[in-house]
Amino acid sequence: MGRKDETNPIQYLSLYSTITAYLAGGTILGVFSGRYIDNMLSTRPIFMIFGLFGGLTVGIYGTWQVVNKYMDMEKRRMTDYKRMVNRQRKGMLYLLAIFVLGAGFTPYTRVFLGLILGGVVSFYNLYLLQRKTDEFSDVVLGGKRLRGVGMISRFAAVALAIVISIRFEAQFEIIAVVIGLMTSLVVIIIDFIFFHKDRA
Repeated sequence: MGRKDETNPIQYLSLYSTITAYLAGGTILGVFSGRYIDNMLSTRPIFMIFGLFGGLTVGIYGTWQVVNKYMDMEKRRMTDYKRMVNRQRKGMLYLLAIFVLGAGFTPYTRVFLGLILGGVVSFYNLYLLQRKTDEFSDVVLGGKRLRGVGMISRFAAVALAIVISIRFEAQFEIIAVVIGLMTSLVVIIIDFIFFHKDRA
């Protein structure tokens, strides 16, 4: 998930403060400037009215610019996150392809079958984690309700892989299954290192 430009309460407070400053500041400045000119020219309240509308116009324009800039940042951050998700999924698919080749073309079939079993479950858990991360973003940004974090599903998948490797010990090397279960963590760490290296 990227990247981080990470949105947090301080950023929201800064955004709201900036908008308030533009709207209130522009209006107040326009009104007092117009009133000052009216006092000088004895034209009250003509310039005060012009100042009011002028200040509102400046404030609204400034607010529009700030919101557009903020939305651009949000879009860039979400784009970075989607790219990271795709990189991690491709990395897992490449690893699984290597495991399949190893099972088919090396004498270590049992080891590679264990890696495949663990890797498939690890890929599934990575998918669940990324999906729940998306749902959590919707909760934060859209006020939706988060229905669990998928922890039980991930633990159940790991338990199932271990049970299968024990039940069919002749086909699956249990140590290889355990290593396969950790492949998504390796992919995430490698992606994190290279991602931040590219950003530096």
